[in-house]
Amino acid sequence: MSSDNIFDVFDFQQHFSDSALGKLQREIGSASTDYLLAVNRDEYVKDLVDKYSFDAPTFDFDNVSVDEPIEVRVWGIQFPPNSIVDPDRDYAKPVYRYYLPYSGDENSLRAIPNPRIELTHWVRIDQDAVSFDVIDFYNNAEGVRSTADSVLSAIRQQAQCLADNVDTHNKALLDKARYWFDKRRLELAERQSVLTSLGVPIRRRDNIPETFAVPVIRKKVQVKPETPSPSVTPEPTLSDPLYQEILQVIHHTGQQFERMPSIYVGKDEEPLRDHFIMVLEPRFELPTTGETFNKAGKTDILIRHETRNVFVGECKFWRGQKAHTQTINQLLSYLTWRDSKTAIIYFMDTKEMVAPLRSIEESTPQHSCFVRLRGKREESWFDYDFHLVGDESRIVRLSILCFHFPPPSAAS
Repeated sequence: MSSDNIFDVFDFQQHFSDSALGKLQREIGSASTDYLLAVNRDEYVKDLVDKYSFDAPTFDFDNVSVDEPIEVRVWGIQFPPNSIVDPDRDYAKPVYRYYLPYSGDENSLRAIPNPRIELTHWVRIDQDAVSFDVIDFYNNAEGVRSTADSVLSAIRQQAQCLADNVDTHNKALLDKARYWFDKRRLELAERQSVLTSLGVPIRRRDNIPETFAVPVIRKKVQVKPETPSPSVTPEPTLSDPLYQEILQVIHHTGQQFERMPSIYVGKDEEPLRDHFIMVLEPRFELPTTGETFNKAGKTDILIRHETRNVFVGECKFWRGQKAHTQTINQLLSYLTWRDSKTAIIYFMDTKEMVAPLRSIEESTPQHSCFVRLRGKREESWFDYDFHLVGDESRIVRLSILCFHFPPPSAAS
């Protein structure tokens, strides 16, 4: 139980609203240049608004309850005016404790709203209810009820004032977040423009993740035909270093998404796939088309050379071992030549990842086209070699990257 009086500790505007806005502005100001220049504006702003908005406490006035009375000693000076009592003497009187249930953040009940109504009756803040005592001075039920109704009416008015303050704050939050974000991104873009105009190579900081870094000039994807002999038709191949860089970007991006539930909650594979394309596409350029990462069907991420896929990424929610085998089959069916590079990107909306990761480790080698495990980068990143269906001479690189996107109840 708290000793604080309700609506009587912290000024809402100063200690809640202004403080939250200051933190929001500082968070935007401290974000890295690469991140702010490439992150999706609407998703980023929405995440900030969710983080720094408030929910006003709500009271259940239909379920007020009262304890059985207890007897206390009350000094005559505490009696109402014009009472015929000795102020220096104490009297035994029954006290009724009322309970008003509420939901919401307990700390918000300490906020002083504007306008403010002075509560002359002390109201305690408990864990799931606020409580106050009413002394029955004259064995009069109507008098007790009248006092309690007066206290409840004052709480109702103050709660409405606070709800209005919270609503004003939340409505202003979106516009302010957009304004500060756009202002900061414009500053950084102008700074980058100056930097690239200096005419000398730019040294990148080693400690900045490249998840959302967008190069000034998109990196050209080297897709070269390989001709083992004059009688063999040239086949396109994606260089291994570039394949590893693509995987690294996917890995960093997925880790960022794990920390921002607003990106994945309520979305299926297609919009999540689009987020990865949004991050990948600005970094790489295919010389023949100028557009590297394309959509195909609902879940694919592709790099194409002419009519052939040299990189295929498949985005899926984890749906068990049987679906995992089907996903590998689907991926292999897209490919008809050697040295293709592929990836399966799993979104795991389970409470935990131990069982799904174990299932991947145990079931993947059982696939009929499995060749070998190349290595395990992290607990949730596996590298394999497979061969094409019916042709063991044509090897396919397959990386499986897993990201934890738990449902809201498990993420909270």
